[in-house]
Amino acid sequence: MFRCKDSLKCIRVNDMCNGRADCIYGEDELLCDLPSCPKQCSCLQYAMSCASANFYYTSLVHMHFKYASITNGSINIEVLDMFGDLVVLQLHNNKLRTFCLEGIRAIPYLKSLDISSNLVSYGSQARNCFKPMPDMIMINLSYNHMKFLPAKLFTQNNKVELLDISLNFIISLQEMSLKRLNILKAFLFTQDHNVMIDRKTFSFSNVELIHP
Repeated sequence: MFRCKDSLKCIRVNDMCNGRADCIYGEDELLCDLPSCPKQCSCLQYAMSCASANFYYTSLVHMHFKYASITNGSINIEVLDMFGDLVVLQLHNNKLRTFCLEGIRAIPYLKSLDISSNLVSYGSQARNCFKPMPDMIMINLSYNHMKFLPAKLFTQNNKVELLDISLNFIISLQEMSLKRLNILKAFLFTQDHNVMIDRKTFSFSNVELIHP
């Protein structure tokens, strides 16, 4: 039996998560869509944390996590097809060589993406790689292997306010590299070498913080 909160009423377990609230405050219908926790991970309600885990499988099962941290392991990017409800995604140190989500279903609620400390780089023709994430506010691409920012990399991400590309191998920043990020407020690009920057690179944005 399940006892209702602040009440002497008890209901059968079989009556929980049946789409009809039997408790006064409806607690018998709360958290009914909690996803099952993947192996090698720990989960709490809608948060998932995985260290040294390998994500190579895909599934038709939609996983309703809001927060996911997958670190120090390896991952097949197609796995993200299962995580359409994410708000925060951390993929720190997973040996990723590229991060381009063309063909991946939308992750429309994602606000914060951290793919730092990987091996990510982009060819000059890379475009729309973050298209499934149109509402992102923060992108962390630091400690990767990027040499430049393709002009059309962020064409669908005009809500980004913070971009970190620190400690890559960036050799120059061109006017078009950040053209679509017209509300960018913080841009971190500390490098351990000299970087050529086109004087028009920030002419269209309201950047408040730059770390050269």
